[in-house]
Amino acid sequence: MAKNNPAPQNTLPPDLVEGFLQLQRQELHVRQEQLKLETQQVNNNKEIALKSIEANAEAGNDIRQQYFRNCEGNRWLFFSSLLAVVGLCAYALYLDKTDLVETIVKVAIGAVGGLGLGYHLGTKKRDGAPMSYD
Repeated sequence: MAKNNPAPQNTLPPDLVEGFLQLQRQELHVRQEQLKLETQQVNNNKEIALKSIEANAEAGNDIRQQYFRNCEGNRWLFFSSLLAVVGLCAYALYLDKTDLVETIVKVAIGAVGGLGLGYHLGTKKRDGAPMSYD
């Protein structure tokens, strides 16, 4: 038969247990401080992100307003130039200078064709497609 030997009692000294508990308290305190710092960092990042979004919205609004002002100015320049050319053609016809009107029309057709070709090639280049003169 087996003898019933009582299990050996391994008791730790009280000062060792107290030291272990003190170390655990300190680690817990450090972890709480880390959590507070992480929470503060998250809040700071959130504030920075919100301010960045506001700044981008304001900058985008300014850019759009400037773009529309530029478009309006370009529109006025185009129509003023067109009106001047039409007026010059009308005056040339009034003076019976049809050769001048023919020359103006030829130059205008060449300019419009060149602008169209330049726009087309620029679009192809921007899109990354190989350029061709087809």
